[in-house]
Amino acid sequence: MWRAEKEKAKTAGSVSKKERESMKKRILGPLALVLVLALSVTARAGDTYIDGYFRYTLDDGSVTVTAYTGRAATVAVPPMMGGNPVNTIAAGAFADNAAVTRVYLPDTVTTVREGAFGPGQTAVFYYLTPELADAEKSAEGTRVTVFAKPGLLLLCAAYDGDGRMLASRTQTVAPGQTTYRFPLGGESTVKVFLLDEDYRPQCPCLTR
Repeated sequence: MWRAEKEKAKTAGSVSKKERESMKKRILGPLALVLVLALSVTARAGDTYIDGYFRYTLDDGSVTVTAYTGRAATVAVPPMMGGNPVNTIAAGAFADNAAVTRVYLPDTVTTVREGAFGPGQTAVFYYLTPELADAEKSAEGTRVTVFAKPGLLLLCAAYDGDGRMLASRTQTVAPGQTTYRFPLGGESTVKVFLLDEDYRPQCPCLTR
C-alpha cells in the first residue's frame, strides 16, 4: 500500500517525455523566430533598392545613391528615399549615365564620393533658403528670378488700385536658380509669392 502511494506521488511530480518536447517547442519557437528576423534584417543592409529611376543602398537608416537609370539631362535627387534621408552619392552614380548633364542635390547629402560625376556633369546643391531674387515688370509682363528647392509653387498676381485681384498665374518651380515670365504687368500692381504645397509662403513676397 505504502509503495503504491509512493509510486503514484512520483508519477504525479514527473513530466513525461512528450510534455518535455512540447515545452521545448513553446520556448524555443519564439526564440528561433526572433533569430530569423534579426538575420533577415542584417542581410538586407547591403541590398539595392529602387526609387523611380534611382538605385540606392540602405545602411543604418542612411541612403546611398548608387545609380540613375533615367534619360533626363537635368536630375533632382530627392532628400528622402523609402522614408530615409539621402546622405551619400556613390562613385559612378551619375558618371555612367551620359544623358545627365546637371544634378541637383538635396541639403541632406553630406558625402559625394570621388567619381560620382563624369566630365561635363555639374552638381548643384539645393538652396537651403528659398528666395525671390528679383521681379522685373514691364508692359509685356513680369520676369521673376527665383532660387528654390523643387516642389515649390510660384504665384504671380495682378491687382488694381483698390487692391482687387485682376488675374493670377502659377508655376511649379524647378530646383536651383530659374527665371519665369508671366503675362501680367502694365499699370497694375504685381505681387509675386513663393509657396509650398500647402500654399504657405516660403519667403517675403515681391511687389512691383
